Amino acid sequence: MPKITIHHPGGEQSSFELSKALVSIGRGPDNDIVLPDGSSSGNHAILKRTANGDFSVTDLGSTNHTHVNDKKIQALDLLDGDVVLFGDTRAVYSSEISTGKGGSNRPAVSSAPPPPSHGKISAPPSFSPQEKREQGAAKPAKRHQKKVAHADDGAGAGGCFALLMLPLLLVLCLFAGMEARHYFSTDKKLLHEELLELYHARQAADAAAEAAIPDKEI
Repeated sequence: MPKITIHHPGGEQSSFELSKALVSIGRGPDNDIVLPDGSSSGNHAILKRTANGDFSVTDLGSTNHTHVNDKKIQALDLLDGDVVLFGDTRAVYSSEISTGKGGSNRPAVSSAPPPPSHGKISAPPSFSPQEKREQGAAKPAKRHQKKVAHADDGAGAGGCFALLMLPLLLVLCLFAGMEARHYFSTDKKLLHEELLELYHARQAADAAAEAAIPDKEI
């Protein structure tokens, strides 16, 4: 029957036959195997019978961890002669089932979960010569597209300015038409010249009317 021998810090040894399918180990008094060493956790680990009759050891998230043959483990099937550390407490697993397979001749492989992956940096994609030529030919087209976009922006600004100037141009054209019509329908006088003459005549009439009014006595 498999058994585990605990080597206490003071030099004493305690052997326990593993007759149960599940055996708890730790510092707490509720464990099947109580470890007096303060470096072990209250519920440090469990031993569980496997299909072939041997036992596996599983760490229960202890503070000082569980080691098998000097390798930290999370869970591992034990073989005859394996040295297990529960914190600082040393134990030796013995089994007739796996005699000659464990101990120092057995490579202890840690079954602790792998560290979280932060993502792999993928290598840059490789392109064939044909793909490179196609990409090179596509670049001028992109630059041309940018230039066209800029030209469109300028055309849009020019269109807004033209809309603002359109009413002024219409007024100027209307005035020019009136000038030409008046010029040919009169004695070749421009409309604005005649308007100026009327304005000056009106000013002279107003000045004469004011001069004709006698001064009021105060």
